[in-house]
Amino acid sequence: MYSVLRHGLSCRANICPIQTTWMTEGKSMTKLEIYVSETCWACEEAKRIVADLAPQYPDFSIELRDVSDKRKPSNVFATPTYILNGRTIFLGNPTREELKNKLEAAR
Repeated sequence: MYSVLRHGLSCRANICPIQTTWMTEGKSMTKLEIYVSETCWACEEAKRIVADLAPQYPDFSIELRDVSDKRKPSNVFATPTYILNGRTIFLGNPTREELKNKLEAAR
């Protein structure tokens, strides 16, 4: 079972934009961060990819983060950027299958 935590943002089209976290309470998790921007056209697809795959990985912490967040890692210089456990795995959107393969390998 997973829960969706919304950080004070409204959702449209059943996809929460930025700072959405899917997580299972009380467990140590693999962390996937996807850095996006409100002005990035490819980031809309990143949000859809996350919405599609997140329910399959309730044991992962999956977060959409806005690049305007001052705490972004120095290796985030383009959007979307996918970071798995602190390591950049994709610049730009992967296919769902490519992302799924990386997530499965991290289990």
